[in-house]
Amino acid sequence: LRILDSRIKRLPNDIKIGKSLIIVDSDLEELPQNLYVPDDLRISGCKNIKELPKKLYVGGSLVAPRTGLISFPTYIKFEKSIYIDDTEIKNLPNNLTVHGSLSISNTEIKRLPDDIVIEESLDASNSKLEYLPDNFTVGNFLNISGCKNLKELPKNLKIGGSLYIDDTNIKRIPDDTQFSFGLNAMNSKLEYLPDNIELRGNLKISSTNVR
Repeated sequence: LRILDSRIKRLPNDIKIGKSLIIVDSDLEELPQNLYVPDDLRISGCKNIKELPKKLYVGGSLVAPRTGLISFPTYIKFEKSIYIDDTEIKNLPNNLTVHGSLSISNTEIKRLPDDIVIEESLDASNSKLEYLPDNFTVGNFLNISGCKNLKELPKNLKIGGSLYIDDTNIKRIPDDTQFSFGLNAMNSKLEYLPDNIELRGNLKISSTNVR
């Protein structure tokens, strides 16, 4: 079901979705409370939607950038990725498992739950992020470029892909950080690289203090 640039404000409570539900730049104000979406739920640009239903199931990804969302429910179930860029969400629930990627760029989120699981990538660029939990693991890339409030990387950080820390105040990469693809740290405060660093991808450290 596709609803694009529409003035529809509500969907029927008993609506049945066969695959994906795509609602873009609409006046929609709320979603049905028991909504079941077998594939992706896309509500990009729906600025009147302030919260998600408590009994929402999404068999694919939640794509909700530029919406009016201000909170993220605890018990919603998603099977793939979560994209909530450019929203006013400030906190993520405990025990959150993301089977795909998590994208929270340009949000007010300051910290991730200590027990969060992200199987693919994390894009937190230009967010208010101040803290990453110790023993944090991402299956693919980690992008925290532009996170000016994040001063240091956590202990035992494991990254399956590249690390992006451009335009940050991070000064050192701890020796126990594990990543092997690429490092982008341009225009950062970086001063120190681990002695044992081995990269299969690019090393970009222009306009840093690395000597």
